[in-house]
Amino acid sequence: MFFLFLIYYAIISEKVPFSMPKSMIPTSFAQHFVSTGQIRLIGFTRQIKDLKKKLTVLVNSKFMKIDVINDNPDIHHTFRANVDSLNISFSNDNQLEEAISKHFADNPVHFAVYVVRSETPLPNLNTNIIASGKNWLAIRFYDQNTNLENQINSDSTAYQIAIQVLDIFSDIFNHQLYFEPRVSILNSHDSISIYQSGEFDSASIVKESVLGVAQLNISISKIDPKIFKVLCSICSDTNCALSWIKRLPEYSQAQETRSLPVFLMPPVCSFQYASNDVAFAPIMMENSLKSIIRKSLFGFETKPQSEPFFNIIAQRNMAVYPTQRLVELLKKPVEEISELSQFNSVVIPQKVVETLDERYTNFTKVLQHLTLDVIEKGNDVAKEHWEQLNDTAQMILEAWSVVSDDVKRKRMCVGNLLDLTKSRLFITRPTFYLILSIFASLMLFHYSFKHMNPKVVVNTLLTEPSTIL
Repeated sequence: MFFLFLIYYAIISEKVPFSMPKSMIPTSFAQHFVSTGQIRLIGFTRQIKDLKKKLTVLVNSKFMKIDVINDNPDIHHTFRANVDSLNISFSNDNQLEEAISKHFADNPVHFAVYVVRSETPLPNLNTNIIASGKNWLAIRFYDQNTNLENQINSDSTAYQIAIQVLDIFSDIFNHQLYFEPRVSILNSHDSISIYQSGEFDSASIVKESVLGVAQLNISISKIDPKIFKVLCSICSDTNCALSWIKRLPEYSQAQETRSLPVFLMPPVCSFQYASNDVAFAPIMMENSLKSIIRKSLFGFETKPQSEPFFNIIAQRNMAVYPTQRLVELLKKPVEEISELSQFNSVVIPQKVVETLDERYTNFTKVLQHLTLDVIEKGNDVAKEHWEQLNDTAQMILEAWSVVSDDVKRKRMCVGNLLDLTKSRLFITRPTFYLILSIFASLMLFHYSFKHMNPKVVVNTLLTEPSTIL
């Protein structure tokens, strides 16, 4: 019975789970970008307090949350807003735009949406944006459920405004990353080599497209348009054009100098493409050139309606991959601790766990400051936060490396190598060998007591050989 109890204890005791500190759960130190702005109502006078209250609840419960990187649900950008009402008088759209622009300059926020109540129905959502500026836009809103007495149903109105703002913001901000942008908070400088088939002031357009967020060295070279004539006559899609472009010596030359090659083809070539190693578009098309430059440098193509919020998206994207690499590094100690802590034979010192908990908590706090400040305060502040993050990450890795090596050496000394390869067989656990040694000792004692006590030995020696046989 005692032996059976030892076996039961060995099996059960090694399954005691380790309580991982909350700060060391991967979701706790994942990247979450947050933008908080304001919805400003113009022309709403009836039931305004009730409308503001209900709209605030709606926009903060149903407002937009997007994945920043394609197929990566761990990195989000969340938009939240509070609601205010304004009393602005205007007689035409020009006066309205001027008044809103002045109001935003005097009352800046991270982003603002001015919702202007309209007395007449609107043809479609595409005509709703009536004015815009850096980090703000103004839209018209017509309440479809206003009754004959011109009374406002605050529930319906709040819902309509929230949905309309959500649709517009989704169209503006929902640009997921499919590759790592060329510029980041660690390196906002880049070189661009433009190869164009004709005269075109491409350099000024490229500089204007980055709006000072990145610093560029631009070189312009002429290229024989006959090359593109062959390309355009043979290729029918962008993939074909890309394969041709990558065979050009200019592409190889740019790759050697680590600059971005940009090919501006004759207008008859309508192909447009951008990645972090090459870009091309038709010449003489300013919007296309801006779009491919932004796609290569910042990872997204802009539309006219997203122009006011370019800085928000660009600065966010510049921080994504540098911080993601640090987060991925810090997942490794967590995974190792989670694996090793499943075994009772492995003891992780409580002091080490407390130290790691403190450093992971500090890492999370600095990361939160970075994801906020990179959007609101720019790259310089974000880079300072990243340096703090990097120092904290290295301290975590060094602290765990010492403990991890020590734990592995101790486990190897007891012959428990199979545990290091994630085996959970009972016969590979140290406790099994302890029980086996105890059982062997008991059997040896039993045999000795039964067959090797003095009386049995004397009787055996005094017995005649013939009798024994």
